[in-house]
Amino acid sequence: MAIVVVLVAGAVIAAMYMSTIRPQTQTQTQPVIVLKQEAQREYQPPMYPEPIRRMGIPDFVGRRTLGPIVQVGILTAEGGSANSAAPDRTILPLFGRELDSRRSRWNYYTRTDGTNPVQVPVRVANRVCDDDTNGCNEVYSGDTVHVPVLGRSFTTTIYRTSF
Repeated sequence: MAIVVVLVAGAVIAAMYMSTIRPQTQTQTQPVIVLKQEAQREYQPPMYPEPIRRMGIPDFVGRRTLGPIVQVGILTAEGGSANSAAPDRTILPLFGRELDSRRSRWNYYTRTDGTNPVQVPVRVANRVCDDDTNGCNEVYSGDTVHVPVLGRSFTTTIYRTSF
């Protein structure tokens, strides 16, 4: 009989142990947290692109600096004037500066001959060349340039700049 009591006591202890190990069903429900996810959309570029921001680049980089105005050549025309040095032709200096080396744009002007020279704009291909923004195309030797104030056209002779 003692063996039966020990066996029954062992079965009861085993049943109690098994009930603590077995997962119990929860009677209380825990709240479920659902994170809202944004809908994945296809990338569309903006209608007007944002300007390029140059972080860390100094302000003066990329700005256009105008070079000095120098005499780049001469203008010649047949027939002189009372004030010109040569009575059979007129010779005027051609001054210029490069505006944008990537586009070959220049500012040009000349001076009248005589005792009181005056700065006079020139026209190349019907375009006034004293505009600081656009200027004119580069002039080469043998091109024709018009000086509206004098009402004449001149032939250019450009100096060689690199030796």
